[in-house]
Amino acid sequence: MKLLLLMCLLLYGIIQTAQSETLHVSQTEGSRATLYCGNLTNGKVTWSRDTNGQRVDILTTHNGETTKHIADPDRRYSSGANLVLTIFRVSQSDAGRYYCSGATVELTVTEDILNVNQKEGNITTLYCGKLTKAPVTWSRDINGQRVDILTIHIGETTKHIADPDRRYSSGANLQLIIYRVSQSDAGRYYCNTTTVELTVTSGTRTNSITTSTTAAGAATTTTTSTTATGAETTTTTTTTAAGAATTTTTTTTATGAATTTTTTTTAAGAATTTTTTAAEAATTTKGPSGGTTQG
Repeated sequence: MKLLLLMCLLLYGIIQTAQSETLHVSQTEGSRATLYCGNLTNGKVTWSRDTNGQRVDILTTHNGETTKHIADPDRRYSSGANLVLTIFRVSQSDAGRYYCSGATVELTVTEDILNVNQKEGNITTLYCGKLTKAPVTWSRDINGQRVDILTIHIGETTKHIADPDRRYSSGANLQLIIYRVSQSDAGRYYCNTTTVELTVTSGTRTNSITTSTTAAGAATTTTTSTTATGAETTTTTTTTAAGAATTTTTTTTATGAATTTTTTTTAAGAATTTTTTAAEAATTTKGPSGGTTQG
């Protein structure tokens, strides 16, 4: 009798230890999380989770059959051959404590942050992680609040904010495209399962580059660019077939003031540079010998 009582106490202790065991699982947003029910691999198991201090049953698995106890329209919950609970496309809301018959599992979900750097005035493309199927809603953090920008679904884009300059668009792979980015666009963006941190740096935007070649072999390249302050620079370089080159750079500030610099280099390497301001108040010419004249 004493032996039987001792065996019962020992068995009870083993069961209590198994039930009090907490397993820790960490997963990034958007990936798949697999929770194991301790050492159990067969039998009947019900998975539940802690929601506001209450245990809410998710599903029961028995003899290869799964019965769900909650609505699951996106089919995110499933069970496996080893009585595991599988959660697809995990998000921050999935983090917390889960229970099965043989264990307690603490699930931690970390943000999957993608970092994108872009210069002012350029086009930037933000990708929604590995997602390639709609629907996807892009939003951004504004003063601590998530503000929806647009939703992509079955090839159609629905915008949730005013966009008179048509700066926001969507791509074939569910990406968010922002045209003519500025410092005000910098910050954190969200799609279904991914967080994107956009950094915008000041810089020069190249507007156009054109190249032409004459029948005699002379080549002309013209580049037009704009800085973050609004100054526009046009550089034209003409190179003859013999190797002589003339480069003319005109910089116009946002207020309209212009400076033109012309550099002429012979095939032998001698160079002459002329700089003229908008008011033509001063013209400085530097000759091949390095001397400077001012007119």
